[in-house]
Amino acid sequence: EWMRSPGEAPGMLAFECAIDELAERVGLDPIELRIRNEPAQDPERGVPFSTRNLVACMEEGARRFGWERRNPTPGRTREGRKLIGHGMAAAIRPNYIGAATARVAIDRDGRVTARLDMTDIGTGTYTILTQIAAECLGLPISSVKVELGDSRFPRTAGSGGSWGAASAGSALYNACNVLKKQILAAAQSSEASPLRGANATEASFADSEVRIGHRSASLADLIG
Repeated sequence: EWMRSPGEAPGMLAFECAIDELAERVGLDPIELRIRNEPAQDPERGVPFSTRNLVACMEEGARRFGWERRNPTPGRTREGRKLIGHGMAAAIRPNYIGAATARVAIDRDGRVTARLDMTDIGTGTYTILTQIAAECLGLPISSVKVELGDSRFPRTAGSGGSWGAASAGSALYNACNVLKKQILAAAQSSEASPLRGANATEASFADSEVRIGHRSASLADLIG
């Protein structure tokens, strides 16, 4: 099971309590019952999970917390007048991605501007997208400007559903890679470029430069 949003968290409490009651009724360790029912693939779509570490997490948690040393019978461990219980619960959180687009441009000074209609509702969207563009293009944060919240900008999946950063970030990452290919193509074909004729497959973007083997050129020089 997975949890998200205010209404689902308390719902998971009831579900997990029911799983524990079932484990007691059938005489199984609560962790073992959950492991036995762990799906090998998405039960709705029949496709493999991109990541799935729930079983390993439960096993490691049990080891660290001394799960096997507990008294498994409810209401039997006391500390003075208090009953002491040992319990566990399991939940995962999905990561959705919606359709999104982005536009990236670089000026003659090697400064990048990214535009998306995504909004920042206090979740750090400006920071996240700036970091993605800067890392992808090998630029300092100060050389990247992100503009959001304009319906004239490329459309994204929006800020709801916990998919904003993943969706818009993926679109921006792809747009930056397209820009890199365009920069490399121009650098290889320009007679004035120090990278003319170089093997683009060996190219790297770092420190505001494009580097191919022992040759390098600043983004500002290549664009200018």
